[in-house]
Amino acid sequence: MVGAGAAADFVEQRVERADAAAVAAAGYPTTHTFRAVAPGPIAFVRLRLPMGTTTWTELTARGELLLPELDHVIAPLWAGLANVGAGFSF
Repeated sequence: MVGAGAAADFVEQRVERADAAAVAAAGYPTTHTFRAVAPGPIAFVRLRLPMGTTTWTELTARGELLLPELDHVIAPLWAGLANVGAGFSF
């Protein structure tokens, strides 16, 4: 099976300054949190191999490119995933 579609994730990033002690002493914030919804396309490939009448193994690969807007900048996030699984039906 081959497929494509759309996905959306919620992304949150917390940044803490490396010089937090000096910055805090001057009265400035030492951390900042960015939050965004990240929409984008996905594609996947799945291969299911029967191992009898009710059991199977499965190989899956998925790729996605999500495009969140963090602090007014679109910052692409990509991921590649691979899975191996087994299952049965009853």
